Amino acid sequence: MCLAPTSFHLLDPAVHGTVRGNGLAAFPGWPTSPKLEQLNDT
Repeated sequence: MCLAPTSFHLLDPAVHGTVRGNGLAAFPGWPTSPKLEQLNDT
């Protein structure tokens, strides 16, 4: 089992952990995108 993502994993936004739009719940200055969050939750 791989514990760290490979470059191939990071090419796919569905499994890329930092492709988020959760604004205040994320890093300072992170965007807020309800649509992106909805897609991430599915």
